[in-house]
Amino acid sequence: MQQKTTLTFLLVICFITFFPSVKSQNLTAYIDYKNAFNVFDDGVKIQLDHRKVESYKAGNNLVAYINLQNELWVYQNGKQSKIIDWVKNYTITDNLMTFGDNGFLNVYDNGKARLLCPQSISYAVGDSLVAFYDRQNNSFEVYYNRKVHQLETDLLNGIGDYKVGENLVAYINPQNYFMAFYQGEIIQLMYTDDPIKFEVGLNTIAYINPVVESFHVVYYGDEKELEEYPPLSFKCGDNMVAYVTMEGEFFQYYKGNKMEVSSFAPDNFAVTDNMLIYEMLGRLYAFYEGQSYELANFLPNNYQIDRGSVAFTDQQGKLWMFRAGEKKKVSNERVSSYELIGNTLQYAVGTDTNKTYYKGKTYSY
Repeated sequence: MQQKTTLTFLLVICFITFFPSVKSQNLTAYIDYKNAFNVFDDGVKIQLDHRKVESYKAGNNLVAYINLQNELWVYQNGKQSKIIDWVKNYTITDNLMTFGDNGFLNVYDNGKARLLCPQSISYAVGDSLVAFYDRQNNSFEVYYNRKVHQLETDLLNGIGDYKVGENLVAYINPQNYFMAFYQGEIIQLMYTDDPIKFEVGLNTIAYINPVVESFHVVYYGDEKELEEYPPLSFKCGDNMVAYVTMEGEFFQYYKGNKMEVSSFAPDNFAVTDNMLIYEMLGRLYAFYEGQSYELANFLPNNYQIDRGSVAFTDQQGKLWMFRAGEKKKVSNERVSSYELIGNTLQYAVGTDTNKTYYKGKTYSY
């Protein structure tokens, strides 16, 4: 698709209203049985478009969507604004949105949009930053705290492996140094000619030292050796890393504390935000705030995890939700679809009924 907007237009961006930054988990969006597009905002249903939209995405404090005219719109803090006239690609996290086609990379942050790079080859987005390779300047850069920071320059062959967490970036530079960008500072972790296996999350980097094969965590900028030998697998989340040791023990390192989840390995596990979900012996469990909870005595066909909540359907198609250590049945009816966004659970029953479960109350439309 050809870029129809000019660079000047991208820089100016019309119809933007300033929004103060508000941390919220009360937004969700859905298309109803009449094909109208709606948001649910803190207990109130608001129709944004009476026609079916091309696509939409919901984050922590904003909803973005593309209408039938390929216009990108944002709903945030009770206001609806058009961002750009024509675009196909956009990504949202809890606090940021990136958008653009044909190498143009733009960011929408706190009610304002700006062009980051006109020739971006690759990029990754976290809750509070965007890392990208600028082909025009041959540089690896990060947008953080409304500023662009150059991490590496004079890159003739691009940047090597890099990963973005919610508020940090870890990467291998051309000189084979394992580096991190965290809270506005560049940190050198180690040098090695060997490949490094690493994962990132909020305030957290976990990696295997390829020289001595020990397992390390960098938490709030401080490094600690967790295991003398490399784990079989590991995953990072918010202030945490979960891993299976070489002996098959299952551990979680959370907020500076190492805790045993199980004395033997799970069949599968996932980490999203501050939630650890694992499957073991045909059952589904959550490990939350240092305690294991059985969510189901079977393995659901699918389940969704978002910001400390888990939603799943049972064998009869009834919808359940786990949050803050408590499991509740949300629907006594069989649901046809559902979407979990923060503490808001949007679902459909029958052919023409949409419902929202929010703060212990069910809303029907």
